[in-house]
Amino acid sequence: MLKDFQWTKAADGTETSEEVTVVQRPWMAQHYYLPIPASEVEKAPTMVQNFGY
Repeated sequence: MLKDFQWTKAADGTETSEEVTVVQRPWMAQHYYLPIPASEVEKAPTMVQNFGY
């Protein structure tokens, strides 16, 4: 989840800030590992691709 601040300036010159969520992405088990390039898997047939790829 990516957070940011939204600043607001009132007519009297006072400023306030509020924390807002910019992006919210799901996190899955496959995100812990990167995919193994297909060329490397082809070189070693006993190698198993990482889960989810």
